[in-house]
Amino acid sequence: MKKLLYLGHNYHLKTKSTLFLIDLLKERYEVDFVSYDPYKNQYEGMEETQGKKYDILLVFQVMPPSEFLESKFVFDQGVLVPMYDYIITRDYDPWPEYRHFKIVNFSRTIHDELLKRGYESYYVQYFPKPEGNQSLGDVNSIFFWQRMERINISTVSALFCDHKIEHIHIHKAMDPNQKFVEPETRLADMITYSEWFGAKEEMQEVMLKSAWYIAPREYEGIGMSFLEAMAAGRCVVAPNTPTMNEYIQDGVNGFLYDIDDPQPIPLCEVRDIQANARKYIEDGYKKWEKEKYEILKWIEEEREKPLVTVVTVVRNAVQGGRAETLVQCLESVHTQLYPNIEHLVMDGASTDGTYNILRKYQEQGWITVHSEPDNGMYEAMNKGIRLAQGKYIVFLNTDDYFHNRFAISDSVAALENSGADFSYASNRLLTESGVCRTIRKPEIGSFVAQMPFCHQTMFTKKDALAEIGLFDETYKSSADYDLVLRLILGGYRYVEVETDIVTYRSGGISESLQKNADLEKYEIYKRRYQRYYENTTDIFARELAGRRCPVSLVENIKKEVSTELGQEIDKAIIQIDKDNVYCSFPEEKIVSMGYEVRDNAGGVSSEKMAGLLTTIDRQKARMEKFIKYFGLLDRWLWLKLQDKGIKEFFELKGYHKIAIYGFGEIGNRLYEELSRTSDVRVIYVIDSNADKKRAPLKVYKPQDVLPDADVIVVSVDFIYDEIAELLSDKVNCPIISIDDVIFGI
Repeated sequence: MKKLLYLGHNYHLKTKSTLFLIDLLKERYEVDFVSYDPYKNQYEGMEETQGKKYDILLVFQVMPPSEFLESKFVFDQGVLVPMYDYIITRDYDPWPEYRHFKIVNFSRTIHDELLKRGYESYYVQYFPKPEGNQSLGDVNSIFFWQRMERINISTVSALFCDHKIEHIHIHKAMDPNQKFVEPETRLADMITYSEWFGAKEEMQEVMLKSAWYIAPREYEGIGMSFLEAMAAGRCVVAPNTPTMNEYIQDGVNGFLYDIDDPQPIPLCEVRDIQANARKYIEDGYKKWEKEKYEILKWIEEEREKPLVTVVTVVRNAVQGGRAETLVQCLESVHTQLYPNIEHLVMDGASTDGTYNILRKYQEQGWITVHSEPDNGMYEAMNKGIRLAQGKYIVFLNTDDYFHNRFAISDSVAALENSGADFSYASNRLLTESGVCRTIRKPEIGSFVAQMPFCHQTMFTKKDALAEIGLFDETYKSSADYDLVLRLILGGYRYVEVETDIVTYRSGGISESLQKNADLEKYEIYKRRYQRYYENTTDIFARELAGRRCPVSLVENIKKEVSTELGQEIDKAIIQIDKDNVYCSFPEEKIVSMGYEVRDNAGGVSSEKMAGLLTTIDRQKARMEKFIKYFGLLDRWLWLKLQDKGIKEFFELKGYHKIAIYGFGEIGNRLYEELSRTSDVRVIYVIDSNADKKRAPLKVYKPQDVLPDADVIVVSVDFIYDEIAELLSDKVNCPIISIDDVIFGI
């Protein structure tokens, strides 16, 4: 049975209000619990999780830093179940830390927001099980559980001033840090009180005496209290906020009001609304019972990973002193934590040795090279688009690289989850001195006057690029901005990837051709804004390049784009003149990282080329070594989690006296594990660096006379064949690899 760790608020675990979800999870998983008390900032149950590996970590409501979760627990998949009442009270944006989690939402409001932002969200609405036929209660009586100051007896009085209410029962059980509001003296005779119920059924009995139920909180996560009241056929009166307004239809199955300005509830047939509320919950419960298992399926399902094409354009990188940055670019793609990448390198028939570098990487299967003359980078980029097999395409210059190993996976996730046509993100800015201290934040609304984000962070559907007409090759420096303008003004959907993914090196193509780029931008403005502004002159274009924009242009653009994009444009504007004729857009939004990162790539001379190519071969061998090393340790860890010891292998083979070749990390681990046993033991070590090794037992060099042993285990597996041949004439015992041991159990 798979293992799941449930980390939740201690209040819910005590009240069992989330038992419906826990019982569902227990049908599929072996569940352990950790509870968090936010008032004491304490976790309970942490000790029991140590040394365990979980298939799922499910975090309910509380949202600890992801760094804390990853440092304290071992898990394959993170799942977050957020609560609206918790989210709305945060004074920061809590979502970016959880972008790698699957998110199960019981609030449509949160779900819709997260999909727009590109998060992986699943929405389901919970309904409690209706109990048997119950009394409809007194239509002139109200049950009011006061949990917070803001919804108090004065609120109730304002709502029911037109009704003939004869009785109000107030349950005085406040949430932490909330103060009870005393009723006016004139209401004293009609109010009864309770402060504590020993059991839920006792509270239910009192609540059922009234036809009216006042929802006790401004916001809810799910809203068990008001949902159970609806299930019992009460007429619920609630603030017009989530999650109440996701269940209650005003005047049909309950009433909603503005908490800042509560208006009298209209007179109505209360019994009809009670009946509607009951029927709504009954129908909803049947739906919940059918759909609840879809949550488990969704949590475990592996989503398709569509092919992504990375296009890199290059010509004579060696001659330009960019050989090392080219290698850095290629390796940043290859080390992405995404399984389905096609990297096309469009080489403009380089004549300086650049192709030799590319050929090496192509032989390793990292890239596909197309080398032929072209008429500039945008022609080469268009060739890349036509050749691309991927659903999404991103262009990465030889001067730039992905510093974020999740760059592609995060971008694809945002696109797939939101259904957008293109994505964009923040980028780091690398100075000519090789230091990153700042990040450029994208500002989509500033597209009117400037490129709103770094083009290298942009992932676009190939279909959208084909529809929009690819890059305009008449431009030599600014065709990327022209393309972005056409996409945005064409109504193509966008999503921001809420992290920084690319390091952009200043001094690249766009910067060195800045003067030409400005002239091209003037032409782009005049060409693309003709339909929005009648006076697209050179003066207009130059002012717009300086981010001074006619208000009428903005207003005409806003008439044709989405409301959301119109709001982004308004948000980007920093000033409007007193005559409301011109507005101003800001410069690129550059913020401090708060720390610095130093980059080691730089120029390379032709003399260093042979060494660079040799380095590539070494890196390939090193990568293969690390892949084997990781696989070995992963299997070893799995054995430990299954309570299987390594000594079982040796006992089964009849090996009791063991010699280890190689006393590095793996050799040490093997010795430590076997030193805990008495019948299987390590008697000596063999290592070519015997004089430098500190070991708790005798270390021999390979050329020494070696004592008898039952078996020699070579811990340096990637050179096993070489070692076995070296030792075969010196010993009479079997020589096996550490792989034979770990994968032989």
